[in-house]
Amino acid sequence: RPADGEPMGSGQQRVGAPLSAPDATETSRVSESEHSKPIDVVPARDRLDVDTATDDGITGDLSPDDAPPVHHELLPDEETRRGRHRSNAGRQVIEWTVLVVAALVIAVLIKTFLFQPFYIPSGSMEPTLHINDRIFVNKLSYHLHDVHRGDIVVFDTPPGQDNSKVKDYVKRVIALPGETVAGHNGAVFINGHRLVEPYVNPQCSDALGGNPFDARQIPAGYVWVMGDNRCNSSDSRVFGPIKESTIVGRAFFRIWPLSRLALL
Repeated sequence: RPADGEPMGSGQQRVGAPLSAPDATETSRVSESEHSKPIDVVPARDRLDVDTATDDGITGDLSPDDAPPVHHELLPDEETRRGRHRSNAGRQVIEWTVLVVAALVIAVLIKTFLFQPFYIPSGSMEPTLHINDRIFVNKLSYHLHDVHRGDIVVFDTPPGQDNSKVKDYVKRVIALPGETVAGHNGAVFINGHRLVEPYVNPQCSDALGGNPFDARQIPAGYVWVMGDNRCNSSDSRVFGPIKESTIVGRAFFRIWPLSRLALL
């Protein structure tokens, strides 16, 4: 109410009038400031007291005397080092012994049941095999399939051909069980058909080496064998057909000399 009945001027404010509303821009800044603060999502029970936290993350008041002792590895003394050295040496000896024994056992098994090396003591298989050539023989072959014509085989010395210097023979299979073999007119015939033999030594006069033979029927369980050097070979023309059971295996690889390394 104006005093003394004077009209209210524009510079005066009514007592008790409401305060003006805060500026919208200021309100917006406050709101953005509040939202920009990071929200603490760590539960209160998991928070560490800054004043009592240690470097290990363990809360509580720890004095230097309460800290756990630090253990340093001590270098072994001379006696301990010698003991360890003896132990390592003993272990290495055992390991090498096991390896050597295992290698020997494997070698014996391979030689007995799979492969065996042989050397060629004569020239009866020239030019395919020369004196002192080394070959590998597969001892498993004829347990898996029959003997084939043309195979080079190693077999036990035939009866009546004992030779203290030679325990095994090596020849080529020419005729199989049940077939009829004959040698005449400078060639070998199987069941009346001439056999083509490109492996025969060309230095021989013919495929018989000048030694023809009459027709023979090969009994069951036997094969007829001949050397490739027909003019210098003691073979079935001399001792007759051989038993299949006496065959040691099939020669399949010439391993020496390296210059003539090849499959047979």
